Amino acid sequence: MNRRLARAMRAVAFALPFVAGAAPAQEFPTHSIRMIVPFPPGGGTDVTARLIAVKMSETLGQPVVIENRPGANGIPGTEVAAKSPGDGYTLVMGTMGSFTINPSAYKKLPFSVARDLAPVSQIVSAPFALVVNPQVPAKNISELVAYSKTTANGVTFASSGSGSGPHMAAEMFCQISGTKMLHVPYKGSAPAFNDLLGGQVQANVDSISLSLQHVRAGKLRALAVLSAKRSEMLPDVPTAAETMNGLVITNWYALMAPAATPLAIRKKIQASIAGAMADPKIRAATVDQALEPVASTPEDFGVFLAKETTRWAEVVKRINLQMD
Repeated sequence: MNRRLARAMRAVAFALPFVAGAAPAQEFPTHSIRMIVPFPPGGGTDVTARLIAVKMSETLGQPVVIENRPGANGIPGTEVAAKSPGDGYTLVMGTMGSFTINPSAYKKLPFSVARDLAPVSQIVSAPFALVVNPQVPAKNISELVAYSKTTANGVTFASSGSGSGPHMAAEMFCQISGTKMLHVPYKGSAPAFNDLLGGQVQANVDSISLSLQHVRAGKLRALAVLSAKRSEMLPDVPTAAETMNGLVITNWYALMAPAATPLAIRKKIQASIAGAMADPKIRAATVDQALEPVASTPEDFGVFLAKETTRWAEVVKRINLQMD
């Protein structure tokens, strides 16, 4: 009897850590969750965060509160999340730039994406479009390449900042296409587009959602989309890959959590994101922003994140980009 009791007690002791690990996920959440958006209100990441937060709140039974912490390519806001407790109550919405370019573009970050953050879900993909001011005579990529060779410094292109996703996408486009362009960095996409519309700069590579209304109004000309397939929003605009091989670049928005956040909790959050993306109204609003719903699992996003980090590290090295 004593022997059986001892065996039972050992079995209970062995199981306790697993029960304790499961309990937080079952109880989570018991209060509001903050979703840090390390960019200004009104941008693509902010709009996406606010679209899914309402439905996530309904699914999880607790408010999901957006907290904008803009500045420095998303680094300060991401740092706050990276150094927060891993309990599921702090999340950070980032981009291709903040999660996979910054780690190699900056000499020293105050955190490590690989070490201090854990994947939750890629929310959407945000296809890029190459657009030019109508004063530029080029009607397609080939003509832009030829036109860039007629000026001393090539075509001037605006970006939302050095080391940003749009900057790196444009640099990769230049490398593959042989286009000579001069980079003019801005503090965000909005001022970059303002000067592009005003003719102070000639070209831009950024998310389709940001240029769509201007292209439709004839204020900008779209030469190509950089996704693998044509965009439903710009069906008559060819992909860059139709002209040259290997040029497929897509921005994306994703959620990460502090590294110590249990996988069970991250999966529960991801399930609420998948539910939001399945909602017809949210899905329609997402597509209307020229964004493509993804809602990948933590495991799938982790694999994708590793590949993207390697890819952009190679580009950063080729153009010798080092930022303080």
